[in-house]
Amino acid sequence: VNLKDLETGAVMHTYITKPFRNNYAKQLDSHIINLAQVCISMRAKFYSLSVNDPVFDFFYSLFGR
Repeated sequence: VNLKDLETGAVMHTYITKPFRNNYAKQLDSHIINLAQVCISMRAKFYSLSVNDPVFDFFYSLFGR
């Protein structure tokens, strides 16, 4: 995996193992579930977006009606 610093343009080459990725995904899923549960307990709406979802399309779907 190549990580690029957007400010300096420096590239760092690194290797992320499959077990590390799987563990990260599990922790992220758990975090999202916990956030959703907090929102439910406070009667707040919870929205979760992927980095692949255009954020402005999401806002339009909420407020552009």
